[in-house]
Amino acid sequence: MALTKEQLIEQGLSEEIAENILNQFNNEAKQIRESVQKREDVISKEDFIKLSNELDELKAFKYVPTTKIEDIKTNLDKVSGNSLIEKMQTLKELKPDLFVEEQPSVSPTNFIKDMIENSVENKNDEIEIIKEKGAYTPEEIKKISDFTLKNLR
Repeated sequence: MALTKEQLIEQGLSEEIAENILNQFNNEAKQIRESVQKREDVISKEDFIKLSNELDELKAFKYVPTTKIEDIKTNLDKVSGNSLIEKMQTLKELKPDLFVEEQPSVSPTNFIKDMIENSVENKNDEIEIIKEKGAYTPEEIKKISDFTLKNLR
């Protein structure tokens, strides 16, 4: 329900102020209506198709190992299907090895190296935890015991 000039005057406003308020309100409402009509959030058919294809591609390649995407794209042309997802499904049935991520080979040297690095990191983490709790570190214990032994002699 819109306010009328008479209702504003009944509220204690002068006729001039009531007119100004209504005019300002009507002008703002007109500007809002014009701006809504001028909105250009419609995209062209070509842009819509392009975005749709990109979305289909993202959906189709969602669970594909990144190392295999190029191989799969080259093989998609050889497969029949109505949509990209159907082609991916057909290709997956024909060549399942394209969709399996290769596991890096583990050499004994790298395995041992990783174990050593992890143990050093864990030791450093443990030392930090000990320091945070206010306890002595192994180096501090050695210094204190050396000092104590030196004084006892």
